[in-house]
Amino acid sequence: MYPDLSYLFHDLLGSSPDNWLSVFKTFGLMLVLAILAGSQLLYLELRRKAREGMFQPEKVKEVVGRGPVVTEIVSNAVFGFIFGAKLLYIFGHFEEFKANAA
Repeated sequence: MYPDLSYLFHDLLGSSPDNWLSVFKTFGLMLVLAILAGSQLLYLELRRKAREGMFQPEKVKEVVGRGPVVTEIVSNAVFGFIFGAKLLYIFGHFEEFKANAA
């Protein structure tokens, strides 16, 4: 098993190891592929159950034109700040990030 994609491409194509592909770990790649396969199977199963009539409609009161809730704004701002700050740090210190991507 290859620890990251740079070693895989090194063996297959002869590229230099520890290049920019070393950021992408193969465990993470396999995890993403498993999640995508599971979501596709869930989608197909839910479509099959819907065709069988297993889901019944439910009436929901929807308010049209209501403004955003304060908690939504705050949570989105905090998430955006943390994610944006990490990305800016990665772009500024890419060699350090490549050495230890965890």
